[in-house]
Amino acid sequence: MSLRWKILIVLLVVGLLPMSAMQFFSQRITEHMGQDLAAHGKTAMLHTVAFEFERTAKDQARAMNRERALLSFALRIQAAELTRRLISDNDADDNLPLYAEGVSTASFPQSRCIMRGPRECTPLPVDFDDQTVVVLSGMDASGELFSEDGWSNATLADRIPSFLPVYRSLAVSQQDAILWQWTVLESGVLSLYPRVDKPKRALTDRFIAWFRGVRDLQSPMWKLSGPDPFTMEPAFTLAAPLRDAEGTLLGVTAIAAPVSAFVAGEEDLKVLSPNLAAFLVEPEPESPGTLRVLAGKETDTHGQRRWRSYLGRRALCDEASCSVDIAPLARDLAANHSGVRTMPFRGEPCIWAYTPLDEFGAGLVLIAPEKDLASEAHMMEEYVLGSVRQQVRFIGYVLLGMFALLCIVAFLLSRPLIRRARELATASQQLAAGDFSVRVPERGDDELTMVAQSFNTTVPALAESIRLKQSLSIAREVQHTLLPDTLPSRENIQTAAIISYSEETGGDFYDIIEPCGPDRQCIGALVADVSGHGMPAALLMASTRAFLRARFLDKGRGEDIAEAVSDANRLLHMDEEGSGRFVTLFYLEVDLETSQMYWVRAGHEPALLYDIASDTFEQLKGVPGLALGVDPDTTYTAFSAGCLCSGQIALLYTDGLIETENPDGELYGRERLQQSLRRAAALPARKIARKLLDDAARFRGGATQEDDITIVVLKILALAEEDNGES
Repeated sequence: MSLRWKILIVLLVVGLLPMSAMQFFSQRITEHMGQDLAAHGKTAMLHTVAFEFERTAKDQARAMNRERALLSFALRIQAAELTRRLISDNDADDNLPLYAEGVSTASFPQSRCIMRGPRECTPLPVDFDDQTVVVLSGMDASGELFSEDGWSNATLADRIPSFLPVYRSLAVSQQDAILWQWTVLESGVLSLYPRVDKPKRALTDRFIAWFRGVRDLQSPMWKLSGPDPFTMEPAFTLAAPLRDAEGTLLGVTAIAAPVSAFVAGEEDLKVLSPNLAAFLVEPEPESPGTLRVLAGKETDTHGQRRWRSYLGRRALCDEASCSVDIAPLARDLAANHSGVRTMPFRGEPCIWAYTPLDEFGAGLVLIAPEKDLASEAHMMEEYVLGSVRQQVRFIGYVLLGMFALLCIVAFLLSRPLIRRARELATASQQLAAGDFSVRVPERGDDELTMVAQSFNTTVPALAESIRLKQSLSIAREVQHTLLPDTLPSRENIQTAAIISYSEETGGDFYDIIEPCGPDRQCIGALVADVSGHGMPAALLMASTRAFLRARFLDKGRGEDIAEAVSDANRLLHMDEEGSGRFVTLFYLEVDLETSQMYWVRAGHEPALLYDIASDTFEQLKGVPGLALGVDPDTTYTAFSAGCLCSGQIALLYTDGLIETENPDGELYGRERLQQSLRRAAALPARKIARKLLDDAARFRGGATQEDDITIVVLKILALAEEDNGES
C-alpha cells in the first residue's frame, strides 16, 4: 500500500470525516434557519412599512390640499378687498379690524434667500412695511406693448397705496405660506409685496407674459409656475381676476407660495429615510402612460436637500436605465387612486408611494430606498448572521483541537519517513561533492522507494552527462586554438574576422593565410561551413583547416589554388566517406605585388565586393562547385578579377548571416547585408565586422540563432592607416 493511502486513511478515521460532517451539517442548518427567519421577517416588515409609507403620502397630499384651500380662501379675500378699494371712493374702511394698519411685521425676516448653488444663498433685502410699485413699460390697458423701452417713473395710481394693509394683514396670518403678493392693473401698474429693489428688465418681461396668460380668467387659478423669479425656488401661483360690478377687468392679483410650505412634517419624512425623494408630477400630454416632474426634492451630491423646479422637462423614471414602467402608476393617479409599488430608482430597489392631488392626474410621489425603510429587517438579519458566526467560531475551536490531535499523530507516523528522507539528503550532498558511486537504500513499496530508485538511476546518467560536457569543453578549447589569435597587419590593407556560434561547439571557421605560398607576397582569406554542429563538426573543421593550410602553403600563384582545394577534397573524402558530413568553402587570395584577386568556391556563398567610391556591389561568383568531402573526383576552378584597389571592401561570410530569421520568419537576406555594409563602410575593418554582426542580431530580435555566423573583412585603404587585425 502506498504512503499516500496510509496517510489518507489515518486522517479520515481520526478526524477528517467527523470534522467535515459536523461543520457541513451545522453550518447548513444554521444558515437555512437564518435565511428563513430573515426572509419571513423581512417580508412582514416590508408589508407594514409599505402600508405606513402609503399613508404618509396620503397625509402629505391632504396637508397640501389643506394649504391650497387656505391660500385659495386668502386669495379670494385679497381679490375682494382690492376690488373694493379700487372702485370705492371711501378710504375710511382701511381701519377695519381684519386689515388694521397696526398689524406688526417686526418678527418678519428682513431678506429672502436667492439660491445660487447647492450651498450658496444670496440675501435679497425685503421690506414688509412697504410695497414695490412700478409701471410695466410698454403695456397698455389692452395688454399690447408700447414702443418705448426702460422703466417709466409714472405717477402711481391713486388707489395703489391702499393695497399695503391688505397685503400685510394676509402676510401676518400666513407668514410661512406666502412668498410674494402682487397685483397688475390693466393700466400696466405693478404692485409687489413685500418691497424689493427695482427688478431687472427680464423680470418685468415675465410679469407682462404672466399678465397676458391670466387676464382672461373668470375664476381663481392654481398653477405650479416653475422657479420663483426672485428666489429661484419652485413656487405655486394662485391668481384671480379683479372685476367691477359690470364685469369689467380691473387687473389680476396673485399670491406666490413656495412648494416647501405645502409639505408638512419634513422631519418625519427624514426619519423615514435620509435619502427620501419627493416629486410633484402630472401626466405627459404627448406621451400617454408617462409622467413628467414639475418639482422635486432629493439629496444632491453635496448632501443638501431642497426643492427644485424642473418645468416639466424631466420624465419620472429610473435615471440609471429609464426602463421603469410608469404606466400603471400614471393610470392610478389619473383614476384618482393612491398606491404603493416596489421599483428600482437610481439603480437600487426602492418603494414608491403615490397619491393624487387633483382631478387632472397630478400627484405626489414619494420614493425611498428599500434598505432605509426595512432597516429593522436588516437588523434582524444581522442578528441571525451573528448567531451563525458564533456557531462557526465554536466549530473552529473544535477543529483546532482536532488539528492538534492530528499533529501528534502525524509526528508519530512521520519518524520513519523522516529517516528515509535524511538518507536521500545525505546521498544528494555526496553527489554534489562529486561522489558518483553513492546509492540510496530501497526499502518498501511506496513513493519514497520510487524516489530512491529514481535517484539511483539518475546518478549514472548524470555522471555520463558531465563526462560528455567536459569532452565538449575540451573540443571547444581545441577549436578556439585553431582560429588565428591575431590577424596580419599591413600598411594599406585591414583584415578582420568575427564568428558567432549557435551552439557551444560550432562548425564554422575562418583563416587568414600570410604568406599564402613560397616566396610570394600575397594574403589569403578563407571561410568554411562544416555540416552539423557540436563535437563532430569541430573535429571535421580541425581536419579541414589542417589539409587546406598545408596545401595552400605549398602551391604557387594563379591556378594552383584550385589544385590545392581539389587535393584537400580528396583527403577529406578519405576521412569522412560514409559519414554524410561535408564542408562548404570560399577562398580569396590577393597578390600584393599585382593586386590581382583569385578565388575558389566549393558550394559556398559568393563573396561580396563593395566599391565605396562608385557605391557599387559585385558578387564574386564563378562556378560554385561541390562541397568538400562529397565527391573525391571533383575538380575545382580558380577565378580571377581585376585588382582589389584602394577604397574597396571584400566581404566573406557563411550562410548563417543572410539566413538569419526574425520572429516573423523573415530572412535577413543579401539586400539588408549590402545596406548594412554601405552604412559601415567608413569604419575600420574590425568595426565593420562587428557592425554587420550586431545588425543581424537586432534583426533577429528575440528569435533563436539557428546557425553559426562567420564574417571576414578585407578593406583596402586609400591612405596608409595603422590597424592591428583582431578577431
